[in-house]
Amino acid sequence: MCSDVKDTIRTYEALNGSYNVKELAPHCSGKKIIVLELFDVLVKASHEPLQYHDFVISFIRDTATGLGEIVPYYVLKRLGVESFLAELAKNYKIVIFTDAQKKYADLILDKLDIDFIIEGRLHRDLCTHLDYVYVKDLTKINPSHRIRDLHWKDVFMVDVNPRCKYQPENGILVKPFDGDLDDRELFELAEFCKSAAECNDVRDAIRLHTDSPSPKCLATRKLQNFTRTAQLVLHHHRHPHLAHSSHHDHK
Repeated sequence: MCSDVKDTIRTYEALNGSYNVKELAPHCSGKKIIVLELFDVLVKASHEPLQYHDFVISFIRDTATGLGEIVPYYVLKRLGVESFLAELAKNYKIVIFTDAQKKYADLILDKLDIDFIIEGRLHRDLCTHLDYVYVKDLTKINPSHRIRDLHWKDVFMVDVNPRCKYQPENGILVKPFDGDLDDRELFELAEFCKSAAECNDVRDAIRLHTDSPSPKCLATRKLQNFTRTAQLVLHHHRHPHLAHSSHHDHK
């Protein structure tokens, strides 16, 4: 076994089962919580070699014989992902909630998040298997009440599929990353997140963005729409008596 594979597997074994969601209470820092899917939002990953990739991770895949098989995974980072995470961290506590398995998702996150910006990692084992789809329940980001005083006005999820079935008003869709090296989706998403951070209730920002009950991909919007959203959100934030939100926090 080559040394880099040994090191990768050793890293996984050291982390497996030891990563706990940190205290993420928004009231402690004034920050909201953003929940991101890892795959196709922040990176593209494949067992097959990609035309371009930033790094390769290797993990042991279970087999019928139980002996295990070393599997390479090729990973391409979405354009601007590091600066996107750094910018988000100014206004949000960042949680990754992926429907992928922990054993390779964490290896990718260890490579991606070298500055330890991401404060929580949740995986497939916390998803609900519903109608052949892994659905994400945002209450799962509060295991054993590690996140105190979780209010839905302070939390939203970003994904490429509508998996936020239990809290649909707290979810927004983005264009899946297909490996395009000129992809600009994270830059547009960053603009939206700045607007949402200024809003007392992130669901107001989501509703203003979508203009309909079903979320639309950020890729279908132009930058001026984000400017309009920012203006409306700031107006609502500064003059709350002029608008009434129909949302109520879950207990």
